[in-house]
Amino acid sequence: MRLNPRPDLIRILQPVPRPSLPMSKRNRFPRIALVLVFILALCAGTFSPRAGVVEAKPMAAFDELNVFISEFRTRGPNGADDEFVEIYNASGNTITTIDWKLKKSSGCGSTSTDLVTNINITLAPGQYYLFSRLGAYSGATPADSTFPASSTYAIADDGGIALTDASDVIIDQAGLCATTLYKEGSTLSAMSGTANQSYERKDGGSAGSCKDTDNNATDFIFNSSSSNPQNFASATVPCLAVINATSSIVSPVTYPDNSGAVIDIQLTFSNIVTVTGSPTLLVETGSTDRTAVYAGGSGTNTLTFNYTVQPGDNTSDLDYASYNALSLNGGTIVGASGNAALILPKPGDPGSLSANEDIRIDNSSASPSLISFTRRNPSSQYTNANSITFRVTFSDAMLNVDIGDFIIVGTTGMGSIVVVENGRIYDITVTGGDLISLNGVVDLNLNPLHDITNVGGVSLPNAPPSIDETYIVDNTPPSITFIRQTTSQP
Repeated sequence: MRLNPRPDLIRILQPVPRPSLPMSKRNRFPRIALVLVFILALCAGTFSPRAGVVEAKPMAAFDELNVFISEFRTRGPNGADDEFVEIYNASGNTITTIDWKLKKSSGCGSTSTDLVTNINITLAPGQYYLFSRLGAYSGATPADSTFPASSTYAIADDGGIALTDASDVIIDQAGLCATTLYKEGSTLSAMSGTANQSYERKDGGSAGSCKDTDNNATDFIFNSSSSNPQNFASATVPCLAVINATSSIVSPVTYPDNSGAVIDIQLTFSNIVTVTGSPTLLVETGSTDRTAVYAGGSGTNTLTFNYTVQPGDNTSDLDYASYNALSLNGGTIVGASGNAALILPKPGDPGSLSANEDIRIDNSSASPSLISFTRRNPSSQYTNANSITFRVTFSDAMLNVDIGDFIIVGTTGMGSIVVVENGRIYDITVTGGDLISLNGVVDLNLNPLHDITNVGGVSLPNAPPSIDETYIVDNTPPSITFIRQTTSQP
């Protein structure tokens, strides 16, 4: 493929001296300075990070109960150094941290400092862990770990804190200023004074710290004179949440979309719950998600939702639509410790409906086809990224789809595939190989030897998609060409 000239290949032409007007040092200096400015500007573009290569680290997915910052303060009875940070395992699983970090961000600023590194602990569901400032913490609950007393490690009253993994991917964060680096949504008010104060994640206390809406102002309450830190030895308080999703239907099973079959979906909570009203569960059924209705189970730890199959439904492995597919719909789901956390195991993860069952719905009126290969990440055609992702979209849910059903053209990079939507949409990511130095076109093709079928068993035709986007990978560094034209001086 013929490429257009690179926009960053710039020629700088030095002006030709006029014979009748000899240049003096005074006249040459501005011209030389201008050339130097151009050179510096180009070098800045050459040696600065290039778009498409340097990307902000992704936020940790707040789509499942995980380890949260559950309570903290930036000052207390002993003054500005009387600080602590409590973390809490809100999930239903034991979590082992490997070289996690506790960080702080500067007051209303973007500077990040590691408070504690190499956090290697195992937290049972509902278990706490407490960090405090060395030598200044006044709480009655002993800290499990400390960060240095030096002022370098002081948490600003209008700063932020974050818990990250070993690669600095943020797991949870809280901020006390809108412009501090670490925060979620609307921030909390800055602390002041010397009261026994703290910010505590809701619901707090014996109900656990299970509320997470990605908004600090919504998720935390201010304890003006009654901080309540817990440590590793404190009693565990597991969140009241869904830990498993199943069905009484014996699978694998395939229903035609015009069958009118009723599919029960059973959500098991970590403890007994009481239901009022009519909660709903949003189900992933193809291009249109539909609602399963509450059928019973109040007073037990398992609630049943029924879904009636409708024309046009299509899925290769039935599941609810997302981690937050459970809705109160004006009702309540509560237990002895308070409101249930309306967070489900992520679709496809252990504990989810699709992980436990194999329920398919065939859109009998659909003919299988490959609709498109599109650029997903990055979205631009020209790139020098070391990882590129194509999105593959089919007409309806497919079976037997894996990376071997596709051919990556133009690079030695390797591909990996993940399902995005119940067998109909997939993402293929290409990394490694020669991508880091490649200059050329990267394309994605359907392997003619594929064994892909739709849910009804009809084979996918070996036809190219109507939309077939490619990447043009360009790793050629920018360059400067000088053309100097001279004439004889008088």
